[in-house]
Amino acid sequence: MTSSSRARVLCGVYVLLFVFSGFAGLVYESVWTHYLKLFLGHAAYA
Repeated sequence: MTSSSRARVLCGVYVLLFVFSGFAGLVYESVWTHYLKLFLGHAAYA
């Protein structure tokens, strides 16, 4: 494996990790806001 192909594979792994972490953050935010709504309620006063 040459150094340029190794760097390309490593860059692809970093991009996949970046995308996966962003997706995981969105899922986490969605879950905790759902539980926050259940805890506080859905009224305008919440």
